[in-house]
Amino acid sequence: MEATLKGPYGQTNLEPTHYPYTIGRAPENLLVVNDPKVSSHHAQIRPEGQGYDIVDLGSSNGTFVNEQRLVPNVPRLLYTGDRVRIGDTMFVYEAGAMSQPDGESTAYGGFSQGSTPSYSPVVATPPPYRVDSYGAPQGGYAPYSPAPAPIPVPVQKTSRRGLWIALSAIVGVLLLGAIVFGVIGYANRSTPTKTLNAFCSSLKSGDYQAAYDQLSSGLQAKLGSEAQFAAGYSNNGGLGKVTNCTVNTADDGASTGTINYNFSGGSTLVVDYSLVYENGASKINAQHPRSTPSLTLTTYCNALVMADYQTAYNQFSSSAQSQIGTEAQFAATATTIKIKDCIVTNVNDTTGSGAITYVRGDGNKVSANETLVKDNVTWKISDQQFISTPTETLLTYCSALQAQDYQTAYDQLSSSAKSQETEAQFAANFKSVKLTACTVSNVNDTAGTGTITYGVSNGNSTVQVVLDYTLVKENGSWKINSEQKHT
Repeated sequence: MEATLKGPYGQTNLEPTHYPYTIGRAPENLLVVNDPKVSSHHAQIRPEGQGYDIVDLGSSNGTFVNEQRLVPNVPRLLYTGDRVRIGDTMFVYEAGAMSQPDGESTAYGGFSQGSTPSYSPVVATPPPYRVDSYGAPQGGYAPYSPAPAPIPVPVQKTSRRGLWIALSAIVGVLLLGAIVFGVIGYANRSTPTKTLNAFCSSLKSGDYQAAYDQLSSGLQAKLGSEAQFAAGYSNNGGLGKVTNCTVNTADDGASTGTINYNFSGGSTLVVDYSLVYENGASKINAQHPRSTPSLTLTTYCNALVMADYQTAYNQFSSSAQSQIGTEAQFAATATTIKIKDCIVTNVNDTTGSGAITYVRGDGNKVSANETLVKDNVTWKISDQQFISTPTETLLTYCSALQAQDYQTAYDQLSSSAKSQETEAQFAANFKSVKLTACTVSNVNDTAGTGTITYGVSNGNSTVQVVLDYTLVKENGSWKINSEQKHT
């Protein structure tokens, strides 16, 4: 049967060869609706008997017929004049009229039922007659005798058994229809498995709006706007874009599931999900990433860049925390260095190892090899071994002097430089002055040279002292060998 949808885009003919007739914001739909409240794949119109039905595909904002919201994935038959609203866009459904064949009637008494005869019916009257004075008929006419009364015909009562058979047949048809309708609705219902697969597919294709539509309203409020969600998942905290993901397990009864992710940065991640039913559709309500070395190092890096030193400190194992000091001491050192960028590389999630390159606030770069251990079910950083370079040595030297950690500063000297003064003499020399600043610059990691600019307070003012340094490599580590006044 012919039918049309009339709306702001004009008239759309529903052609039988195009079913199911998909409606949504994505360009592959047969009817593309550019409306921010419309989901990528919002609804479908499908032939049903001599008409058509419409089904909502679990859209975020729902599909409405005559302002009544449809149950997701449950078809609703359309009738001429129905108003279909998708987002803020309104359509009117119109179906072709069904006409009766001409000249078709049921014969009854020589006429068609409902027709009018072309002549007036004649009513018979009794013949005239005369009576004499005695009341006897005269003139040869037969006396008038009225027509006999019609013999009543008994009305045949409808068989009670036949009535029950008819009613039973109707009930059976209705029951069968309800069963079929229920089976179709059950097959098309929203489930956690379908939701997780849709979420996974949307992330792989970069369709972040469709992925966002799979979240519950509570999780959307927690993660922020759709734009914030897209920005987060386009980089995933430094892991990179999602290149592949697989729904590993899904329990539709418990509304839980697990997705395995692969990222462009080479890392992998397993995330556990819990879901809830919202407006008849299954939605993701919570996500819990399983701990991996990749996740721990990325979390640590991001926390340093964001100056969230509590979160960064929590990524260390208890033994590493005891060596680093208190959270306040860690934060004080990190604040002085001020990491403005942090890059995680070469992570091995099986052995628990990786590398981090730190870009300090002064622009200098240092790298460290990271070792992790599994503490219960969580991976923690247990050791950091900075890769020795002239830059790293001079930065460590500078930081130690500012923190008055003279032992660490003295350890950056070569054996030749140490032979010229003891650690106590070295510490006494620096205790006699008050450093207000210490900045490393002009480092050549190949030649082993660099410059340090000191801010020294004499009580009344601060003066700058600039020294050039030469370094040598001892037992695989770069050490300060000599210093001289910068020229």
